[in-house]
Amino acid sequence: MSINSLVLRNHAPTFDIAQQFATVGSPNVSIPYVIVPTGGKQSRLARRVSVKPVFELSQFRAKAVIDWLDIDLGLPRQTQGVHINRTMKAEAGVSVYAQALEKSGLIADSSSDTRTSDRFRIRLQEPTRFVVEKLLAVLGSRWGGVWDPILRAIEVSVDFKPRVPSNSNLYAMTGLLQRHFVPFSLNAGRRGARPRVVVESSVGSKVTRHLFDPKTHVYCAPYVDGTLYFGAREDPISWRIMTKVSDQRTGSVATELTPDLHRSRIEVTLQREALVSLGIVSLEDLSDFRFERLKTEYFGFWIPTVPGVVDGAGMIKLLPVGYRHLDIFRRSGAYQFLQWEKALLEVGISTSLRAGWRKKSDPSVLARRRLLGQEHLYMLAYAELNRRTEDALRGLAWS
Repeated sequence: MSINSLVLRNHAPTFDIAQQFATVGSPNVSIPYVIVPTGGKQSRLARRVSVKPVFELSQFRAKAVIDWLDIDLGLPRQTQGVHINRTMKAEAGVSVYAQALEKSGLIADSSSDTRTSDRFRIRLQEPTRFVVEKLLAVLGSRWGGVWDPILRAIEVSVDFKPRVPSNSNLYAMTGLLQRHFVPFSLNAGRRGARPRVVVESSVGSKVTRHLFDPKTHVYCAPYVDGTLYFGAREDPISWRIMTKVSDQRTGSVATELTPDLHRSRIEVTLQREALVSLGIVSLEDLSDFRFERLKTEYFGFWIPTVPGVVDGAGMIKLLPVGYRHLDIFRRSGAYQFLQWEKALLEVGISTSLRAGWRKKSDPSVLARRRLLGQEHLYMLAYAELNRRTEDALRGLAWS
């Protein structure tokens, strides 16, 4: 990013980030940014300025929902998943998807809904406590009991819906979520876990684009009309960010939503290991769980800072290296920006030690190591977006 890309307004440099679409003929959508003082006196923020979006979150309603949950359970008699599905639909009016489990606890195979077993994994969409209780009661009555029901996984989503339907606002909100979300607990070194955006065509084919390619060192922006993934499907924790304009997708076929239901969504999927760490061991534990606890660990949004100063006249100026920092953020967002800054710190420390310029006990080396021990390094919390997200999660209850 060059100095010519910035426009000076009221002593503060500003610029726009155009959102990228995979679909030809999509609207032109940009998010304006302004570079301002950090407002902090911490030593880590010395000679740095913050990069803040100019965005009216008040134009959106935020709501948290439990999208689905998986329950593993046993039955006294063997049956098939399709029979469970049909029984629940006929006797309770509830659609479920039951898959046979092997003794290892893994799903049998792709035809697991027609495999015979006495243990199943059952998925309920938009579940409530009443629906779960109904499921256990119907299965118990039909098959003579239910053994060891275990909450295996749950997906919690936060939706941001424009108060007035608008494609421009909708995709700008998705871009904001994509660009400022930072999952500190992501293990990007795991196979298939690196941040990537997936675009599905109308004929079912998929195109995957990683935010960073370690082989070519190319940074890419996510498509706001695609789905941004963090983490692998089998990971204890994984995330998705998307523009929700359709529902109930089966392969390439989906039900289109009316414009008043379009929303930007961020969702986290928590597997058994992550649930236990939160104290959710049984289904009953959901009743007392405070869902706003998920905000700090799983729904954090951050604002980057870049090298810059405020001169005596109150003018904000980027340092020469600040333009490179700003370009990384512009290209692929806060998460990749954070990884890049971590790498810079690590390389700086190792180079200084190897060249003999510094010793391990040197104050500057120790300060850099302490900084590396902080997850967020030079970033600042995106207070307003975090608050809106936390408020939405606080309004979610298992009932």
